[in-house]
Amino acid sequence: MKLDIKKPLYIISDFLMNYKRVHSSSKQFYPNLIILETDLQIEPIVSWCQGDLGISNALFNLGLYFNDSSIRYEAVELVNNVTRILSDDSGVKDYTFCHGSIGIILQYDLASSNMSINFSDSINEWSGILDQQTKKFNEFLTYYDGSYMKEVNLLNGLAGLGMGVLTLKKQSSFRWLDIFNLH
Repeated sequence: MKLDIKKPLYIISDFLMNYKRVHSSSKQFYPNLIILETDLQIEPIVSWCQGDLGISNALFNLGLYFNDSSIRYEAVELVNNVTRILSDDSGVKDYTFCHGSIGIILQYDLASSNMSINFSDSINEWSGILDQQTKKFNEFLTYYDGSYMKEVNLLNGLAGLGMGVLTLKKQSSFRWLDIFNLH
């Protein structure tokens, strides 16, 4: 059975585009969360799991799939905008894959590779932040609900950091990112 997924993908991308606007505090275009019943929009942080950086790589892949240069252009504009957001304004408080530094570094690395744009300045900036957050890989605390704690899982803990570092050092392929629709 052959499935045509183009129509649902267009519906999803059109839905997303309908919510594009600059959010004042995050300086990003797309919300983290939309409550449809009330149209409440939660502002994003710079991360894989929410906000423009994660959306940019997904949109770029969609543009490749549809062979649509306007979608690819939108993706490039998003990631370029994120590069102008200062780390202090990013909302990022830890090293984690889901919503922290290693996830951001992986997103920039994927964008560099997929978009053929050099994001090494952003990668280097976030690598320095990662060093600070882990005290040069000697302390691994995740930020959750207002406090820091130890965590080992893939999305919000040490396992995600390890997989991210191995991937960036080319000791592991990017294929594991498929489960998060990133590769």
